[in-house]
Amino acid sequence: MPPSNTVDHEPSSHLSKGFLQFWIQTATDISSSASLGWRIFVRDFSAKYRQQAFGILWAFLGPALTVVPFILLVDASILNLGDLSVPYPIFAFSGAVFWSLVQGLVLSCAVVVSNAGALVTKIHFPRETLLYSPLLIALVDLAVKVAILALLFVVFSFSPGPWVILHFLAILPALVFALGLGMVAAIVGGVFKDAPQILTHGLQALMFVTPILYPVSPETTLGRINEWNPLYYLVAVPRDLVISGHFPEGTFNGYLVCCLIAIAVFLGGLRFYRIAMLRVAERA
Repeated sequence: MPPSNTVDHEPSSHLSKGFLQFWIQTATDISSSASLGWRIFVRDFSAKYRQQAFGILWAFLGPALTVVPFILLVDASILNLGDLSVPYPIFAFSGAVFWSLVQGLVLSCAVVVSNAGALVTKIHFPRETLLYSPLLIALVDLAVKVAILALLFVVFSFSPGPWVILHFLAILPALVFALGLGMVAAIVGGVFKDAPQILTHGLQALMFVTPILYPVSPETTLGRINEWNPLYYLVAVPRDLVISGHFPEGTFNGYLVCCLIAIAVFLGGLRFYRIAMLRVAERA
């Protein structure tokens, strides 16, 4: 009897596992993919800056070029910010640094599937490996920007307080939130090639709505809108904590709630990424 050409398709192993087994396998895959993830990061990092005249300095130039027009508007008294307790360049640049962490990580994750199409379809490996490179590049860029911010503190003779290093840790929930969004964006970007461009313009517009480069009064319409904006609590509030040493009045509870939202987005994004990746890879 000739062999049958029929192929039995088993359901995805991620779907067939129980809830606890799913997360145990996820943790195992993330751990086992660290070595390969590091090698991909080294390759991507070298390729990103090797042929650029300014190299790693682009990590600084991006936020700086965003902030300079606002500094000129403030200097010309076109943009009235009221009374700030810190020099405006420090206020604006620190906000741009934290925002660029979120935006850069989401946009980098959005292209990992399309950029690694052949690798995903021909080689079996934990798909979480692809997330190491955008995450580590975002952290390196953040380190460069924080070093420049520290230099601005010196230039403007500004003392942020003795706990400033610990206060910088308040940005970690934004990192978790961005990685969760990035995993969803990776799947969407693998299916719809226009998604990264849409995300780029959408996040840029959202930056100008969120009080990153300017302070906003909670009594204004924009202030009331941002009471429901998780990125205000995850980005602007940590910036204010770093430069002032305390949470802005009435924001601590909102920050804690948004920390929980960030964890939920991360876990939901990770589960979605793992389940959808097998199907998206076929279209990459």
